[in-house]
Amino acid sequence: MKKLLMVLPLVFLLCFSLSCQKSEEVAEEPVVDVEAEKQIVAKLVVDSMEAEGQKDIDAVMGIYADNVIFQPPNEPQFQGKEPYQKHLEDILFQMTIVSLDVNASETKVARSGDIAYCAGTYLLIFEGEEGNVEFPGKFLYVLNKINDEWKVVLASWSGDQLFEP
Repeated sequence: MKKLLMVLPLVFLLCFSLSCQKSEEVAEEPVVDVEAEKQIVAKLVVDSMEAEGQKDIDAVMGIYADNVIFQPPNEPQFQGKEPYQKHLEDILFQMTIVSLDVNASETKVARSGDIAYCAGTYLLIFEGEEGNVEFPGKFLYVLNKINDEWKVVLASWSGDQLFEP
């Protein structure tokens, strides 16, 4: 009986100490190759913007989510692919574009692999009334992975000078 009385407090102490320990639940994060995804995102954004310079509407529109938000310079924000297509057709596609060079200087992808942003600069050169006009600017795109494809959900851009096509 004496042994039982000595063992019983030890068992109680052991049980108590085990119950006080926090269990470590390790949530499995998706295995994402962040560097590879960064390259994919940057290429996707650059290719789409360069397609604007080539007036390839299908290549341009393919990158955007249906409910994408656009923030163009000197205009109110708008939402949806259709208004953006009209915006392109009314402004950019009416110009004679000589070149559009795009530099994605900063691209980040979350470790979760489902959200990213791509920022950079561009140089649009178009024919003006008195010769070629250079129009430098910058952009910021936010992308989400939707059905295993990167789609732009927010696009914001502005020029470094007043745009007068």
